[in-house]
Amino acid sequence: MTQVYLEADGDRYTCVAKGHAGTERTCAAVSTLMYTAAGYLRNADREEVLECRLEPGDAALEWRGTRVCWDVLRVGFLQLAVSYPRDIRADVKEF
Repeated sequence: MTQVYLEADGDRYTCVAKGHAGTERTCAAVSTLMYTAAGYLRNADREEVLECRLEPGDAALEWRGTRVCWDVLRVGFLQLAVSYPRDIRADVKEF
């Protein structure tokens, strides 16, 4: 199972994905969301990347800036968690 943790605190955002999804489909979905977000953050002028780790079973993104990327990750991971509850769990915290 992949455990996803998303946090928004002011203009600081975090997304961490740990573990391995149960199927190739869900693994590919998690990887796609994380790699796409990392690419966006690396190329966006309004974002300051604080951490970018993309290892198998251990991925983390942390940045300061706008909320757009975090909102996309939140919606994507929550949809995956609802569709594949045996493979993905998503916890969201906002301060």
